[in-house]
Amino acid sequence: MPDVRSKALGYLRDGRVTLLTVNTAKHSLRPYAVGAMVQGFQGRYWVRLNAQGWLCSCALAECAHAAAVQLVTGWPSAASKDAKAAEVMA
Repeated sequence: MPDVRSKALGYLRDGRVTLLTVNTAKHSLRPYAVGAMVQGFQGRYWVRLNAQGWLCSCALAECAHAAAVQLVTGWPSAASKDAKAAEVMA
């Protein structure tokens, strides 16, 4: 079974991530609110970032859908290269 990084990168490579809304404060590198749709292998998943944090309709703790959207929007994620390197080093 592929890891979170491989799945997230696959969603991006295959054009399965659609950003619907992205709200960014002036001079900020990362948005404070995001609404996205990810066409997964088992269905369509809704990912959002709001004041409570990142949420995905799949409700998995290790979510590749949210990780893909986080990569696109500049947020650290389980799919970030640094996170993967830290796993290998541990």
